[in-house]
Amino acid sequence: IDGLAIEITNWSLIVATVLPEPASIERRSGEKAAQVQKQREFFDAALRKVVTAQEVERAEMAPGALIEGPAVIVERETSTIVTSGYRAVGQADGSLLLLRKGGAS
Repeated sequence: IDGLAIEITNWSLIVATVLPEPASIERRSGEKAAQVQKQREFFDAALRKVVTAQEVERAEMAPGALIEGPAVIVERETSTIVTSGYRAVGQADGSLLLLRKGGAS
C-alpha cells in the first residue's frame, strides 16, 4: 500500500512479588481415632488378598485423627487407600500423613 507508514511496537512486562516463607506446622502423630462410618472390602496389594477395611469420611481426618489400615478415606472427588501396612494421620495443614506400621514415626 503506497504511502502507508508502518509502525512495529513490541512490549514486554515482567511482574514479580516476594512471597513470605510458608509457616511451619507441627507434625501430628495420631492422638485420637477417626470416626469409622462403615466397612467395605478392597484388594490389599500388600497382603495380596481382599480384606475388610474401615471407611472414614475425609472430613473426619482432623489434625491428629488416626486411622489404622486397611482403610479407605473417602471424599466426593476421590478416595485414599490405606493398605494394611500403613496408618494415616490428619495434619494441621489439611494433608494426610501415611506412616508405615512398625517404622519410625
